[in-house]
Amino acid sequence: MNGKQIILIGLTTVVLPTQEPARNPAQLGQRSVAQGSACEGTLRLIDLWQEGILDLKARYWAGRVRGGTSLSDCDPASVMTDPGLRRDFRLRLSFWAGQKSIPELTPFEVQTFVTQDSRSFTLYNRCGRKEAL
Repeated sequence: MNGKQIILIGLTTVVLPTQEPARNPAQLGQRSVAQGSACEGTLRLIDLWQEGILDLKARYWAGRVRGGTSLSDCDPASVMTDPGLRRDFRLRLSFWAGQKSIPELTPFEVQTFVTQDSRSFTLYNRCGRKEAL
């Protein structure tokens, strides 16, 4: 494929050069943080991780809201820097909150969601806030 490797992150396709193959998206973030003291590209990487779990996150939070959790105390989209991604999340959250029933996350979906979301928040707290300023 013209010296490129394609990696799927949730519903997102990321094309990477083959010189530095990545086995999974998490390794991308760890490598860039370890190599770049300025944490270059952190916000884009976080947005990619969030995009990959957008529907899972929306279903999870729609269930929490339906159960009585108020989003005025927390913002599940706080690490998303792309305005379009934030909008898509809020649209999906509204969609799921308006459904008669919200499908529970499967154990695999829970693991995927928790892993990617915690990686996003960890990386954002380490690098993203500095890059966003």
